[in-house]
Amino acid sequence: MYDLDDGKLNEKQERAIVLLAEGKNYNEVAKEVGVNRSTIYRWKTENALFMVEHNRLRDNLWLASEGRLLKARTAAIEEAMALLEHEDPRVRLRAVEIILRKEATRFIGTMSLRSAMHEVQVNQRG
Repeated sequence: MYDLDDGKLNEKQERAIVLLAEGKNYNEVAKEVGVNRSTIYRWKTENALFMVEHNRLRDNLWLASEGRLLKARTAAIEEAMALLEHEDPRVRLRAVEIILRKEATRFIGTMSLRSAMHEVQVNQRG
């Protein structure tokens, strides 16, 4: 049975959620928050509101990281594309290599997935 407490988290619990989402372990969180390690464990495994808020913060941080990575990837691709117009042919060639290597990696990954799916279908037919 999960402990719902009074439907609110106290300051220590809120701080613990942030620290856990930052990747700190139970001992580090307990020391910084000023509670026993077992309290952190109990909050994380028995307090439904704590679990929900911890998962929500962790998911939001993950989505923000994914967004930043996607933005950086897009900028990198645009920069490589711009280098295709560079006056130095060595720079252009290097840009082509980078772009083709990235596309080849994506293609190989797709082909590996297709091969695996085909193998499953063949095995199912039997």
